[in-house]
Amino acid sequence: VLLGKNTERVQQFGHDQLSTFGIGSDLTELAWRGVFRQLTASGLLAVDTEGFGGLKLTAESRDVLKGGKAVTFRVEETKKATRKSKKIFGETREAGTGGRAVRGSVKPGDERLWEALREARLKFSREQNVPPYVIFHDATLMEMLKRRPKDLAEFATISGVGANKLERYGKAFLAVLDAHW
Repeated sequence: VLLGKNTERVQQFGHDQLSTFGIGSDLTELAWRGVFRQLTASGLLAVDTEGFGGLKLTAESRDVLKGGKAVTFRVEETKKATRKSKKIFGETREAGTGGRAVRGSVKPGDERLWEALREARLKFSREQNVPPYVIFHDATLMEMLKRRPKDLAEFATISGVGANKLERYGKAFLAVLDAHW
């Protein structure tokens, strides 16, 4: 689901219709396995022995989900033979794309705002030493780009913007949007 693999089983259970479908496609399967290993080792995930043998959140993960606790990861080294790419704190900038999103498309004329939103996210991710998707996922940035909220109340209605992220990043991202209006 995170990688956006549209398998028969994913379609059978309707997981391809979830808002999180493909949201983690900026990481490889190997990198996600590393994230899950690290979350399990840190006590934020546990094996779900009562369900289907998958993973489940622990009580300790609550602070992370609410934005009260930051999590840092060791970056798994991966090799991609198909395309040249550059990893910067989780941002993948594919060769020849000018840094546009790998997934989705940015309308002509919106490229500068898209890059400004990504740069703002990258600035926060570097300051906090976390991957950019911890600040906001590409889908959230894309919704900002499309809806262009004008105030904190409108910004709060963007999917992926909770109370903590609204307080931490709202004014900064509104300033970026305003500067490109």
